[in-house]
Amino acid sequence: MGSDQNPELYAVLRRLLEHESPHIRARAQIVLMTLEGRSVAEIAAETNLSERTVQKWVKAWEADGLAIFPDGTTENKAISDETPTPEVAIDESPTLLLPRPVLPPLTAPGILPTDSLAEAARKTLYFQFQQMLIHYAEIDGHDPVEGIHKMRVAIRRIRSGYRLFDGSLSRDYYGKLPKRLRYTAQMLGKVRDLDVARIKTEFYIINTLDNDATPLMPLLNIIDQRRTAALQEVHAWFEDARFTKFVTRLAAAVEGPTVEPTSEVLPSAAYQVKHVLPRLIYTQWEAVARFDTVIEHANSATLHELRIEFKRLRYVFEFFEEVLGPSLKFVIKEVKQMQDHLGDLNDAEVAGILLHDVHKELKKSERQAVEAYRAAREAEAALLKAGTFAAWVNYNRGDVHEALAQAIGVL
Repeated sequence: MGSDQNPELYAVLRRLLEHESPHIRARAQIVLMTLEGRSVAEIAAETNLSERTVQKWVKAWEADGLAIFPDGTTENKAISDETPTPEVAIDESPTLLLPRPVLPPLTAPGILPTDSLAEAARKTLYFQFQQMLIHYAEIDGHDPVEGIHKMRVAIRRIRSGYRLFDGSLSRDYYGKLPKRLRYTAQMLGKVRDLDVARIKTEFYIINTLDNDATPLMPLLNIIDQRRTAALQEVHAWFEDARFTKFVTRLAAAVEGPTVEPTSEVLPSAAYQVKHVLPRLIYTQWEAVARFDTVIEHANSATLHELRIEFKRLRYVFEFFEEVLGPSLKFVIKEVKQMQDHLGDLNDAEVAGILLHDVHKELKKSERQAVEAYRAAREAEAALLKAGTFAAWVNYNRGDVHEALAQAIGVL
């Protein structure tokens, strides 16, 4: 069908190519290329989407027409009798445009030693917010696995910033924003956990099963089905008006100007980064160091808490890397090494839970291979757990402490 046969439909679709949501733009492009007679493979190659994603939206278009677009995006225009579309209520409220990342992308927050803590907080959260927007645009693109992971990391860092800078943030940062950040991270986390499960399973197949995936194909299929469902929930949330409102409000908060909290003694601006940063760093360093007395015989729950505290410590370092000495890079490397050890342990234990959970979904003939894989992951978890104390001793060395002191000393 050409544009001369249905100009109203083509006008709507071309307008959707300019929509603020990359997901709506991609969907409109898929439909237009389909109407031009292009194949699924051609569309996937040109749009950098997977053939599975293209096929999904082609089938949805054939079944539902313009109803595949969220309410209000097509302005409820009558198209023609050829393309029946359900009635869509028009939202008369002002349309909120999803903020887009600045170009060229920022390479650092731009914090100065003389910044107030409130200004450092705004710069930090603004930088991480930009990272969130960049990776949001990648999720329906060429590498959604990496986009999911990095957007989730950016949100984690924003949430960690809320915790670190509590008391230096104005009320513009609160309301429903913390709740929406947590919810978005949880949605992305469901997909990321399944991505990790598939990556680890593929690693096992390559290294243990001589690259023969056949015995574990039922498991891979279950992982893929769960991931598809989880990713659909993510896309539904991204297309929800509440998501757009949340991102718009967060943009307004982090884009400034900085609102300095009031004080009865000194103005907030009197508390400069160079004065308060040592305390912030050593407070989080202490949160990690307190595990020294229990780590040798720590259970999984304790090690999970330690992993979280290490993550927070690394974020503090990375937030302020610009104003600290060069020896900080060595400290971050040592922290990351310990964090990776605890992360691998957590992944192995989570895999054991997943593999136990899918047992009932497998046929009896399929269970033996999955049980062997589960035993391998549990053995890996036990080995990592047994090595945690040695990893801690290696991290908790005097030269690491000295390097941190040197990095802070430049302030």
